Amino acid sequence: LSTTETSPEVLAVRKSDGTVTVMVANYAAANSTDNNGPGVARSVVIDTSQMGTFKTATQVTIDAGTSATTGPTETAVTPAAKMTVKFNGYGVTFLKLVP
Repeated sequence: LSTTETSPEVLAVRKSDGTVTVMVANYAAANSTDNNGPGVARSVVIDTSQMGTFKTATQVTIDAGTSATTGPTETAVTPAAKMTVKFNGYGVTFLKLVP
């Protein structure tokens, strides 16, 4: 697992059934005096090529756009050897990859 950005935090775990969940957190601040700002928009490319192939994938994102009433929603995404996660600012995304 590798990324193309230096500031996001990335954690990947593999369950015994081969399912992989990757957490990507974007905490980049716009500048050192940014207080309660929106963070920095960025795209993070996750290289999963060394983890095998996957048949299905889903993504759940929690950010400023997430409804406080209904919460985050799971979205189907196409599994690939390199997957891009886009952030509008501060946020966290969970990718679930199923073999």
